[in-house]
Amino acid sequence: MKKLIVIFFIVIIASNINYSQVNVFNNEYLNVNNREILNPIYNNLPVIYMNSGRLVLFPIVDNLKIEGNFLFIKKGMRIKYEDNNIFLETDSFEIPVLFKFKPINNLAVYAGSQIGVITKAKTENNSKTEEIKKNLKNIRYKLKIGGQYMMNDLLFFDARFIFGLETGFTENLEEKNEEKKKTIQLSVGYLF
Repeated sequence: MKKLIVIFFIVIIASNINYSQVNVFNNEYLNVNNREILNPIYNNLPVIYMNSGRLVLFPIVDNLKIEGNFLFIKKGMRIKYEDNNIFLETDSFEIPVLFKFKPINNLAVYAGSQIGVITKAKTENNSKTEEIKKNLKNIRYKLKIGGQYMMNDLLFFDARFIFGLETGFTENLEEKNEEKKKTIQLSVGYLF
């Protein structure tokens, strides 16, 4: 029954899209992640990464669009915990699908869901590197809300709150790591 309801809503939305007004862009942006704000036990230094992807905007009505992305994202964080300097880095492909509402010309707010597939994960602790992908679930589901300010048609500033729907760890590690990942991302980017 749930599948039928989802299919029904997809058909309704797809039938209302004016496909002649669909916009496709390549996008590049700098991304800053910081978990210390949300979880004070980490002494976390923000890490800046360059990300890239493909952006598709489907207009529904004048101020409302569906934004789909296909992104390659590098994420990471540096954690100082007791005497350890830990660096965690993951590479993933992520596909967010967001409803984007523009109340005024250059400002937009959005909300939606995201699915991500981890391609690589490693940790470095005091110059010792270890692959940790086997300890992580390959597919991750997240909710995303945020806002965006467009300086012009190509340059944008973005702030997002991303809430993981699961811990992201495999079953044998899930009991030890019950925290669901919450991330604040600040980005500056351009479309071309």
